[in-house]
Amino acid sequence: MLLYKNIVLICIFLFLGYFVNGQVFLSTKDFQNSIWAAKNENFGFYKDDTITLVRVAKNIEEKEQFRPDLANYFDNKNYIVLGFKEKQDLELSETNVKDWSIVTKVGKYKWLFQKRGQKLNFFFNSKSIGSFRIVSKKQTAIKSGFTYIQPKSTYEILLIRCKP
Repeated sequence: MLLYKNIVLICIFLFLGYFVNGQVFLSTKDFQNSIWAAKNENFGFYKDDTITLVRVAKNIEEKEQFRPDLANYFDNKNYIVLGFKEKQDLELSETNVKDWSIVTKVGKYKWLFQKRGQKLNFFFNSKSIGSFRIVSKKQTAIKSGFTYIQPKSTYEILLIRCKP
């Protein structure tokens, strides 16, 4: 009887370990008051089925300090910066690397993170403009174009667009 209980316990732990190990667990705090960025070549942020977001800053006040480094990170391709503010407000600004123009999107952009299901949703004027499931998280570094500045350790997440 004791052997049977031990085998059942081992099976339960193996089962839980198998399913929990492959999942990403982020929370609203991972986004709130932080800055993220994504490659936006050919407006891919709005159209692509797979998007990689890199966390640029933990504090939204640091938003102008990293732009040259992001160009390097995204192989001198256009990118979009997302400022996740409190009360689920969202700031979007698109950077065109060729002429260094920055276009800040105007309007009521919002974000919502659903911990259950690990979904990140974006809205414009209360209408959904994209829903993504987070499928992975990995460590990375943003290297500066200046050799005297150390690479910034951070992480990136892989998002897959959910079907409407």
